[in-house]
Amino acid sequence: MKTRVLGVALLAAAAFAVTGCGVTGTGTPSTPVSSQAPVKAAAKEAFTAAVKKTNSTTSKQELSMQGVATMSATGANDPTAQKLSMEMDMTVPGAGTLKMSCVSLGGDVYFKMTGVPGMPQQWMKVKADQIKAGSSLDLKSASDPSRTLDSVVTIEWDGDNAFKGTIDATKNPNVGADAVKQLGDKAKSVPFTATINAEGYLTGMSLDMNSIQAGLGTMKTTYSAFGQPVTVTAPPASDVVEMPPALLAAMSQG
Repeated sequence: MKTRVLGVALLAAAAFAVTGCGVTGTGTPSTPVSSQAPVKAAAKEAFTAAVKKTNSTTSKQELSMQGVATMSATGANDPTAQKLSMEMDMTVPGAGTLKMSCVSLGGDVYFKMTGVPGMPQQWMKVKADQIKAGSSLDLKSASDPSRTLDSVVTIEWDGDNAFKGTIDATKNPNVGADAVKQLGDKAKSVPFTATINAEGYLTGMSLDMNSIQAGLGTMKTTYSAFGQPVTVTAPPASDVVEMPPALLAAMSQG
């Protein structure tokens, strides 16, 4: 059970790592796609450009996973203004249905979890100066494009506008040492596919977590609405509490 939940958490972190909050990209144009089979280096160059370009502007994300645990999520992100919102629903055998909402504004993070025994019913706030670099709360670190790109082990073209390869999921900054140990060496070579559009934006990414443990499923993420306005507002002050110290300590671990 614990491994399955870790797998779900890893999926979410890896998906939002590509276009999370708090990073200003360069907008590097993508490498032109050729009908001939490019060499491996060309695929990495084009994927790198697509990740950076996508991370340089606003976008929306949709995530889905079907497996032992199921998950669906939607998000909106403005990396330049450091604004992000996310809604996630998970169903885990033995744990029931869990719901998580996340809002990030200017480095401050607000979480709300339902279906988790002992959690506050209000939004839990963590101030920017309380967030440890590289921890589960460090959405800025998780969204650093270099972290995502550094995790690519192999990559090649899979058609004119698509890639396939493997990712070392243990390099994600939101995956702590304990999780790495439990996930094992298989997490260092997770199959993935990705797509780009004609403008050079990343439009989709899929991670096959069955390679780590049968039944974890495949998580699919789509990116859209590039450059469109993103509105994110903080929860009402009357519905906000500080994150409990024990939970803050647990989520502050790298």
